[in-house]
Amino acid sequence: MDLEDEVAALNAEHRGRWHVARRQIRSPEALRRPCYVLDAAREPQRRYHVLDDDVEELRISLARIEREGSLIR
Repeated sequence: MDLEDEVAALNAEHRGRWHVARRQIRSPEALRRPCYVLDAAREPQRRYHVLDDDVEELRISLARIEREGSLIR
């Protein structure tokens, strides 16, 4: 499954709770090759964001937030 399919699957899995998008990072590294991050924004206001560069790590983080209420410990 490519990244676009993974993002679509995450959006289907978390519909109404999170909106996931792939964002390009602006950095010196990105000048040499495009760098992307997954951005999950809490619905409906999309004020709370979770960023990760790995689909499975993002999925784990979102599950932890929904279970515990926060990633901040």
